[in-house]
Amino acid sequence: HLELKDHNFLEELTETLELAKILRNKDYHNITLDSFDIASLYRETMKDYTSYIQYFEIKFQEDVPHSLYIRGNAKFTKLIVSNLIRNAIEALKELPNTEERIMSLVINPQHFCLTNTCLKKVDCSKIFDAGYTTKKGNMGVGLYLTNNLCEKIGWKLAIKTPTNNKSATFSISLLYS
Repeated sequence: HLELKDHNFLEELTETLELAKILRNKDYHNITLDSFDIASLYRETMKDYTSYIQYFEIKFQEDVPHSLYIRGNAKFTKLIVSNLIRNAIEALKELPNTEERIMSLVINPQHFCLTNTCLKKVDCSKIFDAGYTTKKGNMGVGLYLTNNLCEKIGWKLAIKTPTNNKSATFSISLLYS
């Protein structure tokens, strides 16, 4: 039985702690911004999650260019992308009907947009708060830290939900200056 939380746990914990340290110390000047290919970074990150998508019978659709260079921090973008993908898989695996397990991803010059259906109602006004979680056993720090980092480097993490509040679209708008 595959457990998503076992995947590269120490590596991800170390990266998360590094991110938390930068945010806590307000050490933003140490975050270097360079041009990098987000499409390649995404493909490299997805290699870690392919087996989970298959195991949990998630239908995955993507619209990703061959390459797309943006300005940002590749290391922290990988953390952001990984956290969003992991959150989507964790939400989808809770759905009892495998026909509803659909995840889609779009990368374009404006944003990285990941869409998935959730079993539990998401409180959009609290989703980026420290401690907010919809999953058992989670601490609710991933989206909180991710959102803080996005704000510090000039990006925006936004959630959109339709009126039935069953589907959540996470969109990172990459605003390069």
